[in-house]
Amino acid sequence: MSYSDIGKKADDFLGRKAFSQDKSFTMKAKTSSGVSLKSETKLGKSAKLNAKFKQSGINFSKIDIVSDGKCVIEADTPASFLDGLTLNTSYTMGTEKWSSKAGNDEEANVGFEFTQDQFIVNHTMNFLGKNGDDDALTMESDLGFTMDNFSFGASVSSFLPSVFGGDGGKSGMSNYAVKAGYKTGDFEFCTTINNPGKSNNLSASFFHNCAPTTTWGCLLSQGKGDSIKSRSVNLTVGAEFKNNSSMTTKFAVDQNGVGQFKVAQKLDGGATLTLQSKINFNNIESDAKFGLGFEMGL
Repeated sequence: MSYSDIGKKADDFLGRKAFSQDKSFTMKAKTSSGVSLKSETKLGKSAKLNAKFKQSGINFSKIDIVSDGKCVIEADTPASFLDGLTLNTSYTMGTEKWSSKAGNDEEANVGFEFTQDQFIVNHTMNFLGKNGDDDALTMESDLGFTMDNFSFGASVSSFLPSVFGGDGGKSGMSNYAVKAGYKTGDFEFCTTINNPGKSNNLSASFFHNCAPTTTWGCLLSQGKGDSIKSRSVNLTVGAEFKNNSSMTTKFAVDQNGVGQFKVAQKLDGGATLTLQSKINFNNIESDAKFGLGFEMGL
């Protein structure tokens, strides 16, 4: 199991992408030659066209063209000279208008994934990275190890002076973390320590498929503070129920009494209608937020 896969089920179940208040319309299709196409429109935000395909042994896992001027290309291919080695690359680029907005940085990533027995190693270098406001070669490295029902992992984010020169010239480590996980047939648990020996930020999660129609989970993390004892605790608990073969209901509530709800209904013809809401139970009189999604397969 790779580092990113440890605790992934709970994060997908209750993390930032689990719920949304967007109003979206999505269409999916697949051509006779194996090209997967997807268009997604988020009202008031952006529209995106996505494509995936394989060509001459290269897997183009993502090609995104976004209406705000952003373009992303991701590809990978198995290395012919070493079993278990996969080479990957990704590029993020955009128009001058997109690049001028804070947080929109172009990227040129080259890396690899190496799998051997119980080990999975990932390493990525971004030649257009940033260390604060300085240009830098940024690197993300992680290691995952599985032994029976247990998984262990570590990750390091580091930076070197930019190979293209420019401002800056420092090198160092910006972040590091360790993980430990336990997995059985229907239960997963994960705990993470960010920057052990320094900030020691703790987080934990679990995911339990307790019945064929019921799953539930929990995310726990620490807030800001100088020490472990002085930090607040962020807690989210949620569950999903499969009402029937075409309908699911999901909810989550955090420590502040903010609840999120999602109902997904499959329609005839392969379409899915999703209704979502976010309500602060400590202030019911305030306006609730609603999301609506419609996805159609062609």
